[in-house]
Formats: sequence, C-alpha cells, structure tokens
Amino acid sequence: MSTSALNIAALGPSRWPQAVECACPSILNPRHAAHLRLYASSATARRRFSSPARAREGQRGGGGGLLRAALLGIFGAGTYLLGSLYPPSYISLLYPAPAPPKLDKDSEAGIAHCAEIERRLLTLAAVQKLKASASPATTNSPLQSSTDQASSAAPVQLASGSNPVTEPPMESANPNNTAHYIMSRPYARFPASKALHSLTAGSLRGPGLFATAPLVMSLTPHGAGALGGHEGDAYAFLHLGRSMCGHDGLIHGGLLATVLDETLARTAFFSLPHHVGVTARLEVDYRAPVKADQFVVVRTEKVESKGRKCTVQGSIQSLDGQILVQAKAIFVEPRMAKFLDNSLVKQAMDTDGEAAKAPLITPVVVEKA
Repeated sequence: MSTSALNIAALGPSRWPQAVECACPSILNPRHAAHLRLYASSATARRRFSSPARAREGQRGGGGGLLRAALLGIFGAGTYLLGSLYPPSYISLLYPAPAPPKLDKDSEAGIAHCAEIERRLLTLAAVQKLKASASPATTNSPLQSSTDQASSAAPVQLASGSNPVTEPPMESANPNNTAHYIMSRPYARFPASKALHSLTAGSLRGPGLFATAPLVMSLTPHGAGALGGHEGDAYAFLHLGRSMCGHDGLIHGGLLATVLDETLARTAFFSLPHHVGVTARLEVDYRAPVKADQFVVVRTEKVESKGRKCTVQGSIQSLDGQILVQAKAIFVEPRMAKFLDNSLVKQAMDTDGEAAKAPLITPVVVEKA
C-alpha cells in the first residue's frame, strides 16, 4: 500500500471523500465520490451511537431489568397467596381441603353435630318461604257472606313463574288461609328394628352421612289448585355429609341416584291406587359435580299416571337454584298391592306429616368440666 493510501486511511472515514479527491482527482468520478460520501456519513453515525452516552443508557437499562424482575416476583407471590386463600372452583374440586374423620353418632360431639344440622335445616330460607305459601280456601257455602267471598277471591300465592326455592311467596296475614304445602319428615317414625337394615334410614344415618331426616314440603290439593301441579309434587331438603363421597369432596353418583329414586317414588305413591310401587325405570343425567357437606333440594313433579303406572321427573338443585342432577322414573304398583299392608310405607314416607309435628333431635348441652 502506498504512503498516500495509508495517510488517507488514517484520517478516518468522515474525511475520506475530501482526501481522495485531493490525492486522486483523475480516478474519482462523481458517482464514486457520492458512494464514498454516503459510506462516510453512515460510519460517523455508527460511531456517534456507540458513544459513552449509549453505554450509560445500557447501564440504566440493566437497573430497569432488575426492577421489572422484582415487580414480577412480588406479583407472582401475591397471586399464589390469593390462590391459596381463595382457590378457583376447579382447583377445590380436584384438590379438596382435608376433612377430619367421621364422628361417632353416639358420642356427644356426634349428637351435637346432628342437632346443629337439624337446626340449620329447619331455618333454611327456602323452607320458611314454602311454609308461608298459603291462600284462602274457596267455598260455595251459603253461610259465607258476599263480603267474605270477595275478600278471599284472589289467592295469596307465589309470583307467576317464580321458583319457591329461590323467591319468596307473597305472604298473607289472614289466619284463615290454607297452606299450599304440608311438611313431613320421611323415616322419622320408621321402626328402629327396620332401620337397622335400611340403607337410607339406618346404614347411612349419622354424622358425616345423612345427619338428620329429610324435610319434605309436598303440594296439597289446595296448593295444586292455587299454584298448579299435582298433589304430592314436592321439594325435599336434605344435607349431604362429607363421608358419602366417590372422588374426595364430591358426593358419589350412585348415592345421588338413590336419593332421586326415593324422592321420586314418594311423589308417585300419591297417584298410585294403593299408594305403593316399585321402580321400573330410572334415568339419571348428571349435570354438575355435587360437593359434599352442603344442603340440597330435590324437586319432584308428576308427569302422568295411568292405572298402576306413574311417571315422575325431578332434579337435585343447590340452594341457589343450580341444577346438579336430573332424573325421570317410572313406578309400577304390584298386582298384589291390594293385599299388602302399606302402613309401613306410609309411616316411612310420613305422607300425613305427623312426624313433622314434633322435634326430631333434642339439642344436647355439653357440660364443661
């Protein structure tokens, strides 16, 4: 390389165009000079952007990265804490909280547990709403004055299209009103000798299981006339204990089918000639997981009845009205039913509501030592 070329290279890219024009004016045409000026300007820009100021910006950027990492860590820890305190529903379904062992039904703690479930059952808002649903009884007696007839013409009942489980009835202060529903307690009067070998009346009764007898609100003939439906259509309230699970924390599907079978049968018995029958067909559709240790309501209604056959449909719902399980069943009365003593069935189902007139469980007071 010649001395002049070395001198030009030492000047730096920004001064190459002028130096080349001075050193080699004969070989540098205008096009080459333009390209050389463009290269020189881009080289100067690259050098400017790699100045110490850019290095300082890089240092500031490193500090910002640490700040972002710290904020992300705080956010992650907060999210984990909230998820632990208030886990999403699907997490609680897959990984339920550990539960203590089932209490002995004869222990003081077990008796107190059952008494508390009974107290909560009787004070459910849905039960109180159904008990308050009533309307004046219609009559054609000539002894009733026209004024009395006018005052009792409009029934006091549930709002049109409402669900008694989730919406309150329009209550009346008239003491002469006739209730739309009768309250009963199935298996409350069932003989102890029979309950020993009964699945729902004995084997599954106790703390963590069925802590107390179901509470059934059945539509009366007067209620059926005022609200629609059929006598025996019902709302059955019961508590599903923690120890009746398939998957941990979720009630066993077979148990839910058993609950539906018995509650649907009770409604069918009202329409069968001798008020007794057997299950001929039961179809069950499971709509959502049913969590353990909660109150549910079983809603039943007659679809049709003909002779010795009755079709009933129903559903298990949460107290806020969510449908969990649906079912439809056909019940048939045996041909020899007229020769059978059905008093035990009536006693078990408490169709006359006698068991509901007395408390089932006396609260236990545990004396402190």
